[in-house]
Amino acid sequence: MAPWNCGATKIKGYTAEEIIGKKIVVFYPKKDIKKQKIQKNLEMVIEYELFECEGWRLRKDGTAFWANIIFTALKAETGKLYGFLKIARDILERKKSLDVLNQLNSALEKRVIESTAMLTISEAFNKGVLN
Repeated sequence: MAPWNCGATKIKGYTAEEIIGKKIVVFYPKKDIKKQKIQKNLEMVIEYELFECEGWRLRKDGTAFWANIIFTALKAETGKLYGFLKIARDILERKKSLDVLNQLNSALEKRVIESTAMLTISEAFNKGVLN
């Protein structure tokens, strides 16, 4: 198993020589470091052996991208943990599309509520309940 591949270089900007041996903290925004997200993610992997999450991650140039990350605990035949495997995918475009879709859905829901209210008022007026 290669410790770093061309896909990782493309997404994160680091070559294998630049990143192998560095701490995972280089990929996390400062606010996530303060919230101890790295430790929490690793605790989940240790407990469940597989953990998937999404969040902001950093490239070598400092730009952020929304990532889907799958962590896997690496264990020896004896069951002893000896490391972690991490696969990260840049899903920023998908997140942007979902955000737009959610905004459109919220606007549609608001219009449905407004239209329903107007219809209720109109029906009450037609029945003579309102003058």
